[in-house]
Amino acid sequence: AVDSLVNKDSEAVINFLKDNGTLDILEKAITEYKNSEGLKTQVFNLIDRKSMELAGEGKNLGELLPQELYGSLKVLAYNYRYDIAKEIKEKLSSDATQQELRTFVAGAIGRNLNPLIAAFVNADSITEKVTAELNSYLSKEEGAAKIASFVIEYIDKLSEKNLKELLEKLPQGTSDSIKNYVYAYLTEGIMDGSFIENIV
Repeated sequence: AVDSLVNKDSEAVINFLKDNGTLDILEKAITEYKNSEGLKTQVFNLIDRKSMELAGEGKNLGELLPQELYGSLKVLAYNYRYDIAKEIKEKLSSDATQQELRTFVAGAIGRNLNPLIAAFVNADSITEKVTAELNSYLSKEEGAAKIASFVIEYIDKLSEKNLKELLEKLPQGTSDSIKNYVYAYLTEGIMDGSFIENIV
């Protein structure tokens, strides 16, 4: 039966595997394997090993990222400049941030002004005026573009960082999230129900 399939196309092979139940057995085995802790451990260990190998080569992030991706990140930062500025304005206007600003302004007044003069300076009023000016600036093209330039500049600086240094400073939670993402991509995006059919 196997010899008769050699000259047949993939569809015929798939139909043959379906008819005799082999495809169901293979898919079940793959499903059990991809949901096992063994595969997850192997994927995590592989990521750790490859990360350490790359870190040992002394390369920086810019050398590892494809130039197309590197350029796309900067274009994305510029295209989303208004969204980024909006997020900053919302954060700036939040109750928690406003309280922190008032505390900072009050402290600065107390440290830098004569007590007699400081008594006539209202920290709340200054905080409101500063917030209004910043919000106005961020609402303009100039402000949004400046924020985008800061992000792009940071991307450039980050790309120059040594991978080993970045890995050492990467929070454990972020590291685990990256590993889980890769694992999920492999098991859900690749080893799905059509996995067998795609490789036959």
